[in-house]
Amino acid sequence: MNCKKIEEFLSAYIDNQLSPGLKKDVDLHLKGCLNCSKRLADLKTVVGLVSSLEPKQLPQYYQTQLDAKLAESIRQDSRRFSLWTSFTWQMVFGVFFLGIFIGSGVLYVSQKTIKKPNEAIYSIRINEMGVLTFNLYSKENVKSIVFNVKLPDGISLASKPKEKTFHWQGELVKGENVISLYVKGMKPGNWSVNAHLQSDGTILKEFNMPLTVTEKKG
Repeated sequence: MNCKKIEEFLSAYIDNQLSPGLKKDVDLHLKGCLNCSKRLADLKTVVGLVSSLEPKQLPQYYQTQLDAKLAESIRQDSRRFSLWTSFTWQMVFGVFFLGIFIGSGVLYVSQKTIKKPNEAIYSIRINEMGVLTFNLYSKENVKSIVFNVKLPDGISLASKPKEKTFHWQGELVKGENVISLYVKGMKPGNWSVNAHLQSDGTILKEFNMPLTVTEKKG
């Protein structure tokens, strides 16, 4: 067995994960090879240093911030339904302006004006995938937020075509928070996406968003 092959087994050798026969072959090689023995010693030193490090406590809201950044990256690189305006939440589900007060009153939902209440403001072709993006802006860190989405027959989750519901539960960080939902057009027609926002078991607001699925051209 050559040195290159032995190097591939050194990590498993340290962790005692080699089979008895393979461990015997590695032991035999190490006895006659100074270079591999040195590499083994160096690797043991690194493993020892890593093992001695104490796990660092992640900052509060770290996961939510990470999710927001990842979703924002998806939002920028993908074709999307954008539901955002600066310094507010923009959710296009009807014609309204609503202030939602939680605790000291830090959350707001604003709505872009639509000429016709039942007008479908977004469309997607059948079997086409799009990203439904919710950009949620909060003036403070807020815990215990739940956002539920119910999709109509003509729309499904892209990853699970049989699924008609989406449930997100987490925390909002101060500033922009992003929830991105991949959807797929299943049946042509005019549909409505229903959703509601809640906190501590109380529904804060129910929404309805018109959306059209069209036939593929050609």
